[in-house]
Amino acid sequence: MAIDTTNNRALLLDSYTRALFDVDLTSGIRTIISDPNTPLNGANPFNRPEGLTLDSANNLAYVTDSNLKAVL
Repeated sequence: MAIDTTNNRALLLDSYTRALFDVDLTSGIRTIISDPNTPLNGANPFNRPEGLTLDSANNLAYVTDSNLKAVL
C-alpha cells in the first residue's frame, strides 16, 4: 500500500487478483486502475505483482513483479 497525500488517495496492490486499486481517502470509493479485466494500455502488465511505491512529485506508481522480474 502507498499513501498519496497530494491526491488524497491510497494505492493498493493485490497479487492474488493481479490488480492495482485507487481508494479515495475521503469518500472510500475504490477504482480499479489495472487488472486482468481492466487493461492498462491494452494489456494487464502484471503477472505476480508484489511491491508498490509512489512517486508523488511525478504522479507515478511503480510496481515490482516477481515473475516478470521487473519494475512496471
